[in-house]
Amino acid sequence: MNSTKPEETSFELQCDPPNDDIYHFRGRILLSTGTNAYPCDNNNFLLRGCVLRITDYVDGLIVYAGKFFTHYSQ
Repeated sequence: MNSTKPEETSFELQCDPPNDDIYHFRGRILLSTGTNAYPCDNNNFLLRGCVLRITDYVDGLIVYAGKFFTHYSQ
């Protein structure tokens, strides 16, 4: 991935559909170039309400937003 300009990176997230098991997430990020696939699992996933501390920045992706989603950015 282009880590210097992530907003210019084109990709697709493939993952399990929403389910009741919040402790299990499995997916992968496919770059549009088709050259690389990056796995995603519970180690790369934060649940709603989590707080990150001592962090300068975070690049993130919203998954399973639902119909009551409200956008937040700083």
